[in-house]
Amino acid sequence: MKIKRIETLDQPQIAMLVRIWERSVFETHDFLKVGDFRKFKTMIPTYFEHTDSVIGAYVDTQCVGFAAQKGDNLDMLFVDPDHFGKGIGKKLLSVMETMGVKTLDVNEDNPNAHAFYEAMGYHVVRRSAVDDSGNPYPILHMEK
Repeated sequence: MKIKRIETLDQPQIAMLVRIWERSVFETHDFLKVGDFRKFKTMIPTYFEHTDSVIGAYVDTQCVGFAAQKGDNLDMLFVDPDHFGKGIGKKLLSVMETMGVKTLDVNEDNPNAHAFYEAMGYHVVRRSAVDDSGNPYPILHMEK
């Protein structure tokens, strides 16, 4: 596996990242309402416009996971479910930390992600009852 910065976020690159997001969220976010899942999927491409950097995890030439940051915050980290449990998330987070990431948000209703970040040394500093869009998905704000 190789981690590299994704320099060009053109339509094919964004479509590839959205596919990874979709497959990962479908496997891990069973608390999302179907309508919200569809809404978020249409919004994801615009999120990349607000990030400082995006990195991808590649097996051969296939991107199997990605992470994005804004300032010192991890904005996104998603791994294709076919590659869960192979250390890809750990490697992506580790590289993001070398790029200055110190904080992140995780859905409270995603206990596996919460446990993953705790195992990586993060702890909850506060909780929000709703997400950034005001949806009823509690968010745990974590830092290292």
